[in-house]
Amino acid sequence: MSYDYSSEIYSLQNQIADMSRERTEILKKISVLKQNKSKIESKKKAVSEQLATYDAIKNKAASNFIGTRRDDFDSKVKLLKGAVTSWINSTQNNIDLINQKIATYTAEASNLSIGMSYANKTLNYYVYMQNQNNK
Repeated sequence: MSYDYSSEIYSLQNQIADMSRERTEILKKISVLKQNKSKIESKKKAVSEQLATYDAIKNKAASNFIGTRRDDFDSKVKLLKGAVTSWINSTQNNIDLINQKIATYTAEASNLSIGMSYANKTLNYYVYMQNQNNK
């Protein structure tokens, strides 16, 4: 009397399909995160370049700009530079978080690939055994 592997085969086929769907969703998330990270990095770079010009702007407005007006202007430029620097730092922290999430999703996708590979090998074994039983 031979063993019927059809329930194992069916179960593994469903598991592989589920893992494949989950992996596809994770890969989509990775793609979206990478695209958005690229956009954020581009904006951060533009703002960083703009920040570098603030001192040049401040120095250009020097000759006829003296007294309290000069002090007020310098103070406002300093506050603006501080706010922009804070935004740049916060944005870099967000980029770092995105990188961590991408790494986590990449590991999950890799684990699912390994699981699918193992399940597929087991499935092939069960199919082989089922075919041997049917002979």
